[in-house]
Amino acid sequence: MNSHTSNKELDYFSRQDDYISAILSYLDRRVIDHPYINRLKEISFLGILKRIYSIESSFAATRYSHTLSVAYLSLQYCNKLNLDEVEIIIVLLVALLHDIGHGPFSHSIETYLTMWQGYKVDHENKVLPNKFEKFLKNKYEFLPSVITNKYSQSELAKILYYSFKKDFSSKNIANIFKYPTDPDNLDGINRAYYLLRDAGTGIDIQPMNPLRLIDDAYRIMYDTTSSSTDKNQSKTSLEKFYQLERKLFEKVFYSTTILAAEAMLCRAIELIYPSHKHMPYQDLTDLRLERKILGNPKSMLLWNWICSENPQYLFVPFSFIDPVKSKSLTLEYGKLQKPGNMFYKTKKNFEAKLAKELGLDPELVIFHSYYSYHWHLESQAYLYNQTSLFEIETGINARIPTDNRYLTTTIYVPQHNKN
Repeated sequence: MNSHTSNKELDYFSRQDDYISAILSYLDRRVIDHPYINRLKEISFLGILKRIYSIESSFAATRYSHTLSVAYLSLQYCNKLNLDEVEIIIVLLVALLHDIGHGPFSHSIETYLTMWQGYKVDHENKVLPNKFEKFLKNKYEFLPSVITNKYSQSELAKILYYSFKKDFSSKNIANIFKYPTDPDNLDGINRAYYLLRDAGTGIDIQPMNPLRLIDDAYRIMYDTTSSSTDKNQSKTSLEKFYQLERKLFEKVFYSTTILAAEAMLCRAIELIYPSHKHMPYQDLTDLRLERKILGNPKSMLLWNWICSENPQYLFVPFSFIDPVKSKSLTLEYGKLQKPGNMFYKTKKNFEAKLAKELGLDPELVIFHSYYSYHWHLESQAYLYNQTSLFEIETGINARIPTDNRYLTTTIYVPQHNKN
């Protein structure tokens, strides 16, 4: 274990009191204790991965803990960049609200939204401007006078909404939330692997302390007084972090096991909510959705298979069974995909046709579409030869994802004999 990952430092992910104490030096507790933020206590940070890898429930494993940490790390950036109090308060509010759009099981159910419309829909797309107006309705009066004297309630709501959409009110604030050194990413990747570190993922890089990475990012990007030796050490540290990020996506988030589990979960939800418009996406918690799933026989069957210790109950890509037919169907399906209702009808028609051929219940054939990152990999340099602005500016060999995501469709079917 390297100097960035001592056991004491990894306690960072459970230091709720430290997070809150720092935030309360600028914001009233009544601002933090809003239903939008408190709901995140009941949303698992890892989503369905928590079930697949049997991760124990803990404060560190919630999206609420991640949210407080992002605010805490953002404050560290603010102090290093000498932001004024108004900017600091805006940064803290943006950080505290950055995940309020998440539904139950976090990212694991976002493809449920995509499958209805044929284009990328995630927790950020689901948040409308009135969400911020509602947040401030009963909290504006508890904000510091330095902010209320400068902005009306409606003006602040607009600033928060546009910040949520990455259109920030100042360059200083934009720098804090700029990928790939933003607090959300630095905490999120390390928190994910901190929780998965004993799960046998095959990743040989230790999780890192986000506080140290904030120091490293600042030293490289903004500090003109650090020695070249210190900067090189920080560069090495950040490069190791981006290796961890890439390996998490390759070995865990985009693994066959997790994508199959997410496809099955989304189908279980679809059986309960035949239209995404009827799903109270931002009101549900993990437990509430699980209860809904267990109340529907077919959804419960899928859920039990996901949670089973027997991996044979997880679905597999149809390409494992018939690669030629799978490729043909996927290509044909891609040509016929249309946004909106036509996308969903096309999907159901293809599923029903293949199910009939295989002698399966149509609900057990899943055409699962999701948007995947493509990474800068040495072995695939001929495909991904773009160099990000971040890499040009810092000289860090991050090989971060290209700006574009790609719609990928995989057909999933059961690998066992139960229909």
